[in-house]
Amino acid sequence: MCSSRPCQNNGWCEIQTTAPYYLCSCQTGWHGINCTDGCTRKPCQNGGWCIQTGDDYACRCRLGYGGDRCQFNNDPCLSNPCQNNGTCVSINDESYECECPGGFNGTNCEIEDPCYNVLCKNGGSCSASPNGFVECICTGVFSGDQCEDEPCDSNPCQNNGTCTALTADTYSCACSGIFSGDQCEDEPCDSNPCQNNGICTALTADTYSCACSGIFSGDQCEDEPCDSNPCQNNGTCTALTADTYSCACSGIFSGDQCEDEPCDSNPCQNNGICTALTADTYSCACSGIFSGDQCEDEPCDSNPCQNNGICTALTADTYSCSCQEGFQGMNCEVKSENS
Repeated sequence: MCSSRPCQNNGWCEIQTTAPYYLCSCQTGWHGINCTDGCTRKPCQNGGWCIQTGDDYACRCRLGYGGDRCQFNNDPCLSNPCQNNGTCVSINDESYECECPGGFNGTNCEIEDPCYNVLCKNGGSCSASPNGFVECICTGVFSGDQCEDEPCDSNPCQNNGTCTALTADTYSCACSGIFSGDQCEDEPCDSNPCQNNGICTALTADTYSCACSGIFSGDQCEDEPCDSNPCQNNGTCTALTADTYSCACSGIFSGDQCEDEPCDSNPCQNNGICTALTADTYSCACSGIFSGDQCEDEPCDSNPCQNNGICTALTADTYSCSCQEGFQGMNCEVKSENS
């Protein structure tokens, strides 16, 4: 069985009389039936990790150690390169970093930092010039010796407005409710839009309502019911409420709007001519045979012709009778002698 060379990694093969009929004597660092297991005996020193790769193994060493079994110390911090109580941190076998205490910087903490005791707030950074001048370089909306100031610190937005800093010296105000303006100082009633002692109530930042008093109405209490001149024929309008009025009519006129006069109903009959005298009286100028207050009368209305005589009006107060046979007289009242 040894002819097949089952023992790996330079192990020695010895023939045996029982299965598997051979025995491998392994080199240092290897074991197993065929000398292929290198990690079981933990060959890696100083905390190194053993990695089995097929029939081989390798040691992955901790930082600062080297060698095929991590047996050598290669830590670059052994020489204590960090000054001024800096802490050395190994990066690999050849490089390191120094964590410097406050007030020092540089590769080995060898440079004293003039900005160490300078507190720049709000993300500001300290800058030191070669002549020793130290200042804070502020970012964004901040200013001041220590970048402690921003433009909203003075609460410029009135009436509960919300301030937002834009730059180190500018801001904007988000106004609430009925307020507007650069600093939320305005509201729509400031201009006194309600006339005639109306009371203004702000609704939003640019709208309002007016509670009008007495006889006034309209969006700004600018209207009163006599504005439309509702009283005709030179009548005098007097406002009573915001939507009612009364008319004092002149001369012959009457009605809610002085629209009426007594001749409007054509009271004079039979083509009589009506003349208004006052708001409720008139006179009729009657034509032809007619008379009466309304020209409703004519002289035949009383049937003056007797005995079926036929009346013919001549004027407003005269008539003639055409008498039937056997009758005569002004009113046909006399019986003829020959009848």
